[in-house]
Amino acid sequence: IEKILKTECENLITDRLKDIAYENNLNFKSINYKKLSRRWGSCDNKHNIIFNIYLVQLPWDLIDYVIVHELAHTIELNHSPRFWAIVESILPEYKKIKKDMKRHSPEAYVF
Repeated sequence: IEKILKTECENLITDRLKDIAYENNLNFKSINYKKLSRRWGSCDNKHNIIFNIYLVQLPWDLIDYVIVHELAHTIELNHSPRFWAIVESILPEYKKIKKDMKRHSPEAYVF
């Protein structure tokens, strides 16, 4: 099942990430998909992005939120007001989506 989820992520989320990055003039170095137990994604200081393989099970608005969140970290590596301004410039309704996101847990999708 995990292999199938990873393949689905590679097929669906990768293109969406590239589109959002291109549309907003944001750059990332690499993308990978792993089974993460406590988060939906991460971005390091070299702009390598990792997404949880269970992300692909969420609705698209939540997937987009996680993508935008990680892309914003390519500019601002913290959760400062500047970071949230970047997120809001791409997803003006991010506060509502962020609230909806709290109803989902990466651990809840472990089979």
